[in-house]
Amino acid sequence: LGQSYTNKVWPTENRTENLEKGVKWFKCAANKGNSQAIILLAQAYTIGTGVPQDTKHAKELLAKAGEKGEPILGHLGAVYFTEGNVGKALELWREGASKNDACSLYNLGSVYCNGEGVERDFKKAGEYLQRAAALGYPMAQQFLEQYKEFFK
Repeated sequence: LGQSYTNKVWPTENRTENLEKGVKWFKCAANKGNSQAIILLAQAYTIGTGVPQDTKHAKELLAKAGEKGEPILGHLGAVYFTEGNVGKALELWREGASKNDACSLYNLGSVYCNGEGVERDFKKAGEYLQRAAALGYPMAQQFLEQYKEFFK
């Protein structure tokens, strides 16, 4: 239900209201131990979507999700990237990529495509994005479809 609000399935004139409702539902599910909701809530705190940005709290939430066995390296790297610690983000994403973590693969593909913290390399970007897409990561699939001319 939270994703329905944050993904604009039920749009209203007030986007902020939708985000806040979505986060409310993430919190409800997270409090019941739903590890995916914990990760989505951490993402909200990472970028300040529907809640004030709080990367420290995002890290705490991701630690909880990790304790439940969820792959968190991709998400944790995104927190460090948001904080400006690109070196730590790359380290975590590379570790995650070695474990076939789709989020880590996607994030590495994105930074290589955009040249953020690394030298722009469309070949590497395409390889990482294709691996993430093959693992069923929707954002990687969408990215590859949208920019397919770069990855031929």
